[in-house]
Amino acid sequence: MSPRRAFLSCIILLAALASAAVADPRPPGTPRPLEIRLAGGTIRPSEGQPLKSDDLAPGWYRVAAVAPLEASARGFKYLAAVARGPLSPEERLRLEAAGAQVLDYLPVHAYRLRVQLGAEANVRSLPFVAWLGDLPRHLKIEPQLARLASGQNEDADVRLILAAGELPGRALETLGSLTVQAAPSGKDGAWRVSARVPASRLRQVLARLVALPEIEAIEPARRLRLFNQDAVWVHQSFVGPSPQETPIFDRGLFGCGQVVGIADTGQDYDLCFFRDTVNGPPPFAACAQAPCPAAAPAPGRRKDILYYNWSGTPTGDDDTCPSLLLSGSGHGTHTSGSIAGDALSYADCATFTTPGRNGGDGLAPGAKLVVQEMGDGLEYLNARGGSLWNLADVAYRSGARIHSDSWGGACYDALGNCIPGCTMPYDSFARDADLAMWTYPDLLLVLAAGNAGEFCPPPLAVGTPANAKSPLAVGSVGHGAAAGTPSSFSSPGPVFDGRLKPTLAAQGESTVSAASDADPTSNNCDTCTLDGTSMAAPTTAGLAALVREYYTAGFNTSGTRDPSHSLVPSAALVKATLIDGAVALGNAAPSPDFVSGYGRALLAGSLAFTSSPFKLRVDDQRQGLTTGGVTTHAYDVAAGTPFRATLVWTDYPAALNAATARVNELKLEVIDPSGNVWFQTLDPATGSPRQSANPTDPHDSVNVEERLVFDAPAPGRWVVRVVGVDVPWAPQPFALVVRGALTDCPAPASPGPPSLSTPAEHQVLISWNSVAGAVAYNVYRSLGSCPGGPWIPVATGAAGPPVTDSGLSGGTPYSYYVASTSDAAARCESAPSPCASVVPTGDCTLASRFGGITAAISPGTGDCAVVLSWNPAVPYCGSDVRYNVYRATDPDFTPGPANRIARCVIGTTWTDSADLSSGATYYYAVRSEDATIAHGGSCRGGNEDANLVRLAAVPVGPRSPGTLRDDAGDTGTARFETEAPWTDAPTGGRLGPRVYTAASSEGVCADLTSPILTLLDPGAGPLLTFATRHTLEYDPFGFFGAEGSLGQAEIATGPSFSNWTRLPLTPTYPASVDFPLNDCPTTADSTTYFSGTSANYTTYSASLANWGGSDVRVRFHLSGDYLYPSGSWWIDDVEVSGVMIPGACTTTSTGPPPIPDGGPVPGVPLQVFRSGAQTTVTWDATQCPAVRVNLYWGNLGDGTRFTGAACDLPPTGAVTLSLPDNVWLLAAATDGLTTDGSYSRDLSGAELSYTGAGLVCPAITKHLTNNGCP
Repeated sequence: MSPRRAFLSCIILLAALASAAVADPRPPGTPRPLEIRLAGGTIRPSEGQPLKSDDLAPGWYRVAAVAPLEASARGFKYLAAVARGPLSPEERLRLEAAGAQVLDYLPVHAYRLRVQLGAEANVRSLPFVAWLGDLPRHLKIEPQLARLASGQNEDADVRLILAAGELPGRALETLGSLTVQAAPSGKDGAWRVSARVPASRLRQVLARLVALPEIEAIEPARRLRLFNQDAVWVHQSFVGPSPQETPIFDRGLFGCGQVVGIADTGQDYDLCFFRDTVNGPPPFAACAQAPCPAAAPAPGRRKDILYYNWSGTPTGDDDTCPSLLLSGSGHGTHTSGSIAGDALSYADCATFTTPGRNGGDGLAPGAKLVVQEMGDGLEYLNARGGSLWNLADVAYRSGARIHSDSWGGACYDALGNCIPGCTMPYDSFARDADLAMWTYPDLLLVLAAGNAGEFCPPPLAVGTPANAKSPLAVGSVGHGAAAGTPSSFSSPGPVFDGRLKPTLAAQGESTVSAASDADPTSNNCDTCTLDGTSMAAPTTAGLAALVREYYTAGFNTSGTRDPSHSLVPSAALVKATLIDGAVALGNAAPSPDFVSGYGRALLAGSLAFTSSPFKLRVDDQRQGLTTGGVTTHAYDVAAGTPFRATLVWTDYPAALNAATARVNELKLEVIDPSGNVWFQTLDPATGSPRQSANPTDPHDSVNVEERLVFDAPAPGRWVVRVVGVDVPWAPQPFALVVRGALTDCPAPASPGPPSLSTPAEHQVLISWNSVAGAVAYNVYRSLGSCPGGPWIPVATGAAGPPVTDSGLSGGTPYSYYVASTSDAAARCESAPSPCASVVPTGDCTLASRFGGITAAISPGTGDCAVVLSWNPAVPYCGSDVRYNVYRATDPDFTPGPANRIARCVIGTTWTDSADLSSGATYYYAVRSEDATIAHGGSCRGGNEDANLVRLAAVPVGPRSPGTLRDDAGDTGTARFETEAPWTDAPTGGRLGPRVYTAASSEGVCADLTSPILTLLDPGAGPLLTFATRHTLEYDPFGFFGAEGSLGQAEIATGPSFSNWTRLPLTPTYPASVDFPLNDCPTTADSTTYFSGTSANYTTYSASLANWGGSDVRVRFHLSGDYLYPSGSWWIDDVEVSGVMIPGACTTTSTGPPPIPDGGPVPGVPLQVFRSGAQTTVTWDATQCPAVRVNLYWGNLGDGTRFTGAACDLPPTGAVTLSLPDNVWLLAAATDGLTTDGSYSRDLSGAELSYTGAGLVCPAITKHLTNNGCP
């Protein structure tokens, strides 16, 4: 090893499968080394040292690597920050205030950030950030692709995942002439780009792609595939087949009121199981290219309330079941029938008396469907840029709360061969699944685990997206009475990081369901049988609909239908209920195993009714827990009935290719009557979950489901609690299901609201009234004012008041509540007391949450001025916020002392009126500052936020109707703003010599922009005309169709002028562009543009009547193509009629500084001494400085006018006056002539505006209110 390599500041370790929990070997108190665990390796950075780990990258990468770009196409840096522990809510806010957006999480305590340029030093200086830097670029490449690149003997199908908000132009340029599928189908329009890369180019392409900061990850573009009567009794009671017991149907639960989404091949919608004889075929919504939009459902229909066809083929299932030679299987018809098929007679969703059960009906015959047809070959996913995010998002917005997916990516080929070198890490499909459930907490995804049981070993058997964390991954068991045996084809776990998959199992063999005849007009009514986890997943989705109805119908409170106690369950609660009742099938029962998860789904095992021998208690905790938080429930349990507790949480999605997918660690604990504390650990031999009461066993390190089972519980007090062990993405909601022969423990009454005081800095004293029957008390705290949440315990088992809470941030509001308990262990807890809030004294360092300036508008008055406005900041330190104003002529300026023009501004508006030139462009920023001290703020030394929002404004004079004319300066002022490469050229114009022109280049996005234009009403017919010519490179027969560099005219409205919209022109744009390969968001559509060659000037016009009465800006937008980048564009003789033309305004000099100006003024600006009838006043305005000073006074109680004055005094001095009682005084600097600074603030900080200065000091005719005196 070379000496240089020996001293690298990081170590990259090979990642290993986390198949078992390992105890921490470090001595107690030893700091944990910094660590970032990725699928391709583990990084251990050193504080303050940049990574040089590309030196340890594979040899092929080091040869092919290119210099990385500093910023993304949008101007951001994507960095990783390792925190010293899980981020608290306060620390996340401080990161945002420093200019960083937290994107996702990497173990251990690392966060991926989107950082504004110039903000990196702010982030690095935060005390809780242990390390900040770039991750090794080669670790963006999924290991399977890296192995292909190393061998360089196979072509590779790759998928690029771009960060949300970034455009794909530079990535597409890198892919060059390769066949590409690109679509913004991720959340927030995140782009996904797929391409087949030849083996000879793979190394170079991968190395160039990972040099682009906007590329988040590169993964194999796996081809997604399908995972191909008696299930009712099997999963309701497992008593059958003759006679069959269906206790869930017997209680009137048929899935009524539930909507299930299904994404599959298609549906034969005229089948009797789906047919609507009253309303006819379902409403259809077609889409040919992802992302596809949501449409309006028809909730009154019998079965299919909306049918999306995203396949690009005719609507409906075009395969038969049983299949014909070379045909498909009617897969989508069969799976949707398993969920909710219902033939005559129909399920009774009015009186809930009968399920109307027929052969072939689904598990939830009363439920309704949102169908998403993807094509027989899943073309929407494989050929049209589709994503699971788009599917789940649209289904949810169409009313679905359960989504069934019987497809996935696998590591085996069409012949059943496990693909050598294949990996199945946490990819974009898995993350999309977790992202959808985190975004929509009441949406449950039900996914087929896969059919690789006979092909691939773990961790390759379970496919994507079933290897995600939060969805319910379903394996298969046999048919009917054989449902106690897992199917041989069902994919076993664990997955890549050792997690348990499948979650549970359902019937997937010889499943009888609806049969397609490939004719949506035949009104057929047939069934057929199919095998696979494809059948098990929709079966489970139907069961989930029954569980969901159980809660929405109010069964959970009394065991009977009671809509007054309806509970809208989270997806975590539905999932926890299914897990709770599942019957374990393996040798480790009742513990789960990697073949069938927690076991065969059985609803009768968990849903309690009035006649059930057990009760059900649930805590659907939406508020969630932070690190150190705890939720406790205590029950008195009788012997003879199993007692179970099940915890499920929908976890935040991890970063792509994270070595361990779980982000937040919660822990389920059950304390038995003997005091043993039970929890879930991982078996050291198998890696599967099991329960333990051995305190030396480590807690389960990977799973987001925990179940503790006690088949023969001892009678007595049992305690169930959920602990927030390590919650880096807080708060973490959860669902807890407890089942057994139980009664709630006898808790005492709740205390009254606590009384809070602050006896010392950073300290709160909590007191409360004692409660009769209470043995102990628990005290809880939350950041922020009431109602508060999430809560963490401050004191547990306190004998009584008071309790002291120390180490708090001063100036920050906190909330508290108290609960009384009936036992000394403080486990049988009352309901919370009313909340109370307090603000501790002492130092506070958390900057306010503030979005920056929102508008900058010239009022068009005679004197030049710009009115600024913003939304109020939300302070975390006290309640008083001031604002500091910054101005520059550079659009990218950084706010600082050199460009600060005002400080301590109160309110949300301020007018700049000093030293402004008419018609010039100025850029403004506003930052908030709280009322703390010694933190560097320019107003009072408070915490100032670090936002970089800037807006432009042009001061102008009074306006009058007319026509704006701009010939680039031939006959008047050139008014359009030029952004490079646009210039105001001296030659080449149409009528005169001057002209606006720009030379195109690859990737350029540049604008020629008008000043702000106030359009007259539409009736005045505002009209844009201009002359143009162009020589922009253009190929009508490009590889992807017509392509070239291009331009278009656009318009945006105030006050932000950010909603740029294409302007239709007469005549129309001259060139059609099929594939606009550029990075400019407004020119991404296939349409007509200025492109190609037009040697002579042509005049175009655009009606602006649609924007009549608005403030607008017009621009000419140039977009440089990556493959056809060259050429030029000329714009001349621009006219806009029907506008208010601004006149010139008069520049006002800064003049004297106001005394005082709302903040501390050096020196002694004003002192008053009273002796008898005489009042001596001294002042000092030399520090500002001032030419002269006027001394004004007025009557107390009337802060609006002056009643007297001593005028034209020196900058410092003293004067003795005979003043009446009850007056106030103000020393105001003047210029020695006509202008003074007569404004001030009252004791509360509110600005006071005075009148009457000219009456008491006749020389004064003007007041200055905006000077930035230090």
